[in-house]
Amino acid sequence: MKRKLLAKSKSINHPYLLLTISLFFLSIFVGTLKLNQISITLSSNGNYYLLLILIVLLVLLLMIFQFKINVPKEGEKSTEQGKRRLSDDHGLINKVNDLIFQKLSDPTLSVSEIEKEIGVSRPILLSIFKKEKGATVVEFIKKERLKKARGLLESSSYNISEIAYQVGYSDPKYFSKSFRKEYSTTPTQYRNRYLKMNK
Repeated sequence: MKRKLLAKSKSINHPYLLLTISLFFLSIFVGTLKLNQISITLSSNGNYYLLLILIVLLVLLLMIFQFKINVPKEGEKSTEQGKRRLSDDHGLINKVNDLIFQKLSDPTLSVSEIEKEIGVSRPILLSIFKKEKGATVVEFIKKERLKKARGLLESSSYNISEIAYQVGYSDPKYFSKSFRKEYSTTPTQYRNRYLKMNK
């Protein structure tokens, strides 16, 4: 709001321009134009029309000058748009993160469900997520599930099947396979090694 008021005040507060325009229109009624010590006496129709043309040209020049002052430079405009877009992207990613962590234990969690919940098209969702996270939505969900499973293996007494269900895997065997692929060890081996190291 403060920026808008400043921009508005800059576009309006040109006393020299307003004074110049006022002098020109005043000169029509008085009959004499004085600008930079040059006097033009309206003694004939030719001079009168010439004066009108000069006034119109000057007003046009002033309008162009005013427009250039108000229009932001290309670099400034693109920077402002970039900041706004970056802020929007971060907001979207935060919403996706929150939704994923809320439904991490739901085996039906999918990209389709996320795009419906967030209200954004799949191409935009996938593009922004990949750019921000360096991974696809599916890869991110998988990593977070396995990370949560690792924490449960370290801090709980749940068996492997129970942990698999708690992190969104409906098939314990597939969970064990995914865990081994990610951490190069089975869930059971990981737990035993962790307990041994922390006795």
